[in-house]
Amino acid sequence: MMTIENNIERGYKTVIAALVLSLLATVGVNAQLGGSTYTISQSNTAYVGQTTVFTVSGPNIYGTNSWSTTRGNLSSTNGLSTTVTWTSSGSTSISVNVVDDWFNVYFTSKLLTVTVPLSAGSINGAQTICYNGDPSTLGNTSSASGGSGGYTYQWQYSNNGSSGWTNISGATSTTYNPPGGLTSSRWYRRRVKSGLNSTDYTTSVKVTVNSLMLPGTLNGVQTVCYGGNPSTIGNAISPTGGSGSYTYQWQYSSNGSSWTNISGATSISYDPPGGLTATRWYRRRVQTCGETQYTGPVKVTVNPTLNSGSVGGTQTICQGGQPITLSNISSPTGSNGSYTYLWQYSANGSSGWTNISGATLANYSPPAGLTTSRWYRRGVSSCSQTKHSSPVKVTVHQSLSLPTGSTSFTRCGSGTLTLSQTLATGANTLRWYAASSGGSYLHQGSSYTTPSLSSNTTYYVSSYNSTAGCESATRKAISVTVTPTSIWYADTDGDGFGDASVSQSACSQPSGYVSNKTDICPSTYGSYEGCTYARPSLSDENYIYVRQYQDTVTSPNQVDENSDLIEQVSYFDGLGRPMQQLAIRGGGTPVIASASAWEMDWTLGSGGTDFFNQNGATSENQRESGTTPYGTTGLLWKCGNDALNNADGGWNTDYIAVDKTATYRYSVWVKRTHSQNGKTYHGTQNVNTLTGGAHANPYFWQGDLPQIDVWYLMVGVIHPYDYSGGDSGVSGVYDLQGNKVLDGTEYRWGSGTTTSRFRSYLYFATDTDVRQYFWNPSLQNMSGREASLSHVLEQQPSDLVTHVEYDSYGRQSKEYLPYFEPEGSRGSYRGDVSLQTK
Repeated sequence: MMTIENNIERGYKTVIAALVLSLLATVGVNAQLGGSTYTISQSNTAYVGQTTVFTVSGPNIYGTNSWSTTRGNLSSTNGLSTTVTWTSSGSTSISVNVVDDWFNVYFTSKLLTVTVPLSAGSINGAQTICYNGDPSTLGNTSSASGGSGGYTYQWQYSNNGSSGWTNISGATSTTYNPPGGLTSSRWYRRRVKSGLNSTDYTTSVKVTVNSLMLPGTLNGVQTVCYGGNPSTIGNAISPTGGSGSYTYQWQYSSNGSSWTNISGATSISYDPPGGLTATRWYRRRVQTCGETQYTGPVKVTVNPTLNSGSVGGTQTICQGGQPITLSNISSPTGSNGSYTYLWQYSANGSSGWTNISGATLANYSPPAGLTTSRWYRRGVSSCSQTKHSSPVKVTVHQSLSLPTGSTSFTRCGSGTLTLSQTLATGANTLRWYAASSGGSYLHQGSSYTTPSLSSNTTYYVSSYNSTAGCESATRKAISVTVTPTSIWYADTDGDGFGDASVSQSACSQPSGYVSNKTDICPSTYGSYEGCTYARPSLSDENYIYVRQYQDTVTSPNQVDENSDLIEQVSYFDGLGRPMQQLAIRGGGTPVIASASAWEMDWTLGSGGTDFFNQNGATSENQRESGTTPYGTTGLLWKCGNDALNNADGGWNTDYIAVDKTATYRYSVWVKRTHSQNGKTYHGTQNVNTLTGGAHANPYFWQGDLPQIDVWYLMVGVIHPYDYSGGDSGVSGVYDLQGNKVLDGTEYRWGSGTTTSRFRSYLYFATDTDVRQYFWNPSLQNMSGREASLSHVLEQQPSDLVTHVEYDSYGRQSKEYLPYFEPEGSRGSYRGDVSLQTK
């Protein structure tokens, strides 16, 4: 019942409501304001293009009519709800008429603002970066727009680009610079808010992070020979990750921890050089996209260098002998521990090494029958190395030659004598024998001291090598002469005459001693029996000899000076008639005339003179008074010297005119003191040898004088240019007794010679205490009127001779004036000298 009734009531109301709504739609009906009774639900903001659903609500709503707005399109005008699509921006309202159950009509509206829709704009910066890299800034491509104005930004990131977006603290600008150190890819977007309800997001950009680079792995671990060539160190696993583009740099290390780049080694693999002598580690540096990684190192182990060890067996054998085995002293070491051997030999120990077939053991026995020395060495090979031991020499003695040295020895008087010889090559000692063959040796050694000998004896010596036991095939005879001693007499005054009261026995002349004992004046220098007084040599004729003493003497033997007495002798024929009367030494000291151009211009002083040009420094040339060879005082030329090995005094005369068709004799007295250091020279210039060859530096004599502190006369002879004879024997060095003690050289003039000069020196003396003295140089043209050499040597006053001549009847026919006679012995009868007298 109630149901039927209700249905009738509802049907009625429906008809009434439909009528009211129809009227509202067609003719319009004034509706009262709904006030707060009815409200339209939805936000009071919208944006263009947005579709908004509006719904009216309130009590007892039966229906609605006339939904309307000015900035959008309605999907319907009736119903409790309508959908508006907004088409323009600005302020507007939406309204609707509401009919309640009692058919009251109410006007309801809602004010709202329509804006342009919010756009977040766009961003840029999509990129790919290295692992752990630093992205560049994400930029603003287009700014945010729309919305209600006034934008706020918030950057967000995601690990997948679709979910899990996370705000980035502090990232509230239009752009964003992501932090460095990214190890995985990320997406970034910018959120934009405008007003209270407008939010928009940019399309995300991706920062792609390359995966972590792995450097790969290497192969090639190996062991090589010392100095060997390693094989290539290869790429086992290639690098991955990073940008996919890689650069390589190989490095080496001597200890596996400190590394050095290898120039040019920039490939994925590396072939180490040959010649390695120490273990090395290698690794590959890989770089990509800012990353640097290193492979694990590969070790190339280098075997230690081969040590050949050492061998022994140095020995000396006789010719054709059997060497002992050459043995292993120390075994090889190093390398890979596996060794092979090959022996070699050489003829000189340094080159020409020849392999010995079959000699492949650590020891080696050389064959017998060697005739020459050989060197042997052991070659050791291991791991491409070959080393050789130091060579050992097998010395083969050929037939030993005899020792060298004197074959004769002299013993002064009875006694022992030490004999010695120089060892022959290959010998290390000598054997001494009493016989030329057979028998046992008397002594083995490089010298042999004989027993006491009193007569001449012969010994024999052979070469011997005690190491090899080899001896020469023959023996060398050594004669020993026992020389009797002689008596020698002291010559304390240096005049060549001995003092009978002072003597000694010796086999050879001791220094300061002579063989004669004829010095009557042992403390006075003299040329005549050791005195300056020369005893007359009276001829075997009838004579009267008269002495007048000038000083008190008690014996005739006390006369030692010529001035001690005046002597005369008169010679008579068989009838008692005087033949000659001689005042002995009454003619005075003769003057030896020199060649016409010779200038004897010596005066006291130093350096040279006008004619005698100094040789050496001025300080090395002094003219001073001194004792002549005859004990008198005269002007001497003294040669000093410095320590330099050069000229040390003396002279070169001026060049003077000479007659190439004449013979000349150049002489000068000389004496050396202190030592024989230096050389004495006596020479000339512009001459040829006796065979006709030109001579650029001619000396009549040069060398050491026989004794120091003794005067000698140096003589040199030059023959005419056309001279064809041999050496006359005149050139040389003479002692005070007139003996030629050293031979000299003679020359002849050249065919074009017109001038010459003459020179006497001290040269090359470095002992500054040495002195050399010259006296009385002279040059004589040997025309027949020159003084004889003996006269030059003697230098005594001449006899004054008065000659008496008789006619055939025995009457004195002429009375001659006295004249001095330089020739002949003092006090001797001169024979018929009428021509000389005239």
